[in-house]
Amino acid sequence: MAKYRYECLKIISLIIYSIAFGKWLIVSANLNVGLQNQTLIGNSSKSKAENADGWSFNSKITCQSGHYPPDYCTLTYAYFNHSDRIFYLNTDDSIPNPSWSTQLWPTKTTHFHTSINCHQVYDKAFAFTFFFYYGQSNNFHLHYDTLIPIYSELKLLENSNQLDLTNQAVALMPTVEKKRMEVLDWETNAFTNIYEDKYFMEALKVLNGPHSLLPMSKAYFDQRTDATTCFKEAKLGAPRVDFKDRTLIKGYINFILKRLNIKKTKPKYNSQFYYSLSFDFRTNRRRILNEEELINAVKNIANVELIDFNGMTFKQQVKLMRKYSTLIGMNGAGLINGLFLPYGGVNVQLVPYKAQLNFKEFGSLLRARGPYLEWHNQYEHLNRDAPGDKYHGQADTIVKVDEFIELVEKVLKTGLNAKLEKRKKIEL
Repeated sequence: MAKYRYECLKIISLIIYSIAFGKWLIVSANLNVGLQNQTLIGNSSKSKAENADGWSFNSKITCQSGHYPPDYCTLTYAYFNHSDRIFYLNTDDSIPNPSWSTQLWPTKTTHFHTSINCHQVYDKAFAFTFFFYYGQSNNFHLHYDTLIPIYSELKLLENSNQLDLTNQAVALMPTVEKKRMEVLDWETNAFTNIYEDKYFMEALKVLNGPHSLLPMSKAYFDQRTDATTCFKEAKLGAPRVDFKDRTLIKGYINFILKRLNIKKTKPKYNSQFYYSLSFDFRTNRRRILNEEELINAVKNIANVELIDFNGMTFKQQVKLMRKYSTLIGMNGAGLINGLFLPYGGVNVQLVPYKAQLNFKEFGSLLRARGPYLEWHNQYEHLNRDAPGDKYHGQADTIVKVDEFIELVEKVLKTGLNAKLEKRKKIEL
């Protein structure tokens, strides 16, 4: 009877969990069944729990240079108190000062001599921030600042044979900031069903895959304010990575395609694919003011389609890219979709007149993926600045038609397009 009562309570708790957080968080609840109510013992009775000595005496913290925040800290044998939302370490070591990560995710040292009741225990955990801005997540920053760095750590675990990428004892802990590198927004609704269909949410789920997801929000951790979550190792922030590393970037692309169940395409010459160029359409800033003129100017040599990524899911955007041989676009978040062009596909970044933008970061990332070209507006009279924009970062552009034709002709002799041209000649 007691066992029956326990099973009923467990089922009821999962039903309540699903109502509060939606289907995608149920996965986390299910993964954590069996990890609950473990006890970490302090000095008083070490024999009652495995790794008691580790938690009692061997808590450590090490920090190194990070991507975002500027440092990347590793906590060993740490526990997180739900009531005060602080990571604790049982150690005499001091917290590195200044440490952006341990300020953003508050961390303290302590000395405990009594039992620590752990609601959940994880082998590995990654706490990281992402660009949210009330649902208007920036796709470039999402991949560049969050997904690729965290993927690199997950892959490192797999390559070192510590844990594979399907291990359930790995926890991802996404975080939203109120202010950049200052304080977490525990009141955020970013992880509720309000944003369930948003690009950033879908991308986080793809990254998370089979792992446990622990959103750092009041809605999640206030379910049990008296609980403690324990970690054999927890990493705070995002590590530095080399975005010029072709192995890393291609591995990430294949990882995303596999998680989204999108097959790799091997394009052959046909009327639909041949020279099928996509032109990224922008609506509010950094617009190309003569798009129609440009498309008409090259329609005799290439099939160019104007595409608008707004309103598409993450999977829809990635899948759409697989049908094109080229993506041309003004510097902006939509251009990140060029990562998912077929092998050999060409990315072309257009940059406004003397713009102080992150075009170099875009360039490094897209070059690591494959063929890449870049065009800069050199003519001030073709530049249309936004009011007060002295750095030209928001400027609209009139692209010179003859230069665009020359650019497209170069595109058609590059990468996948060159191979398609060769196949065309053979088949014709």
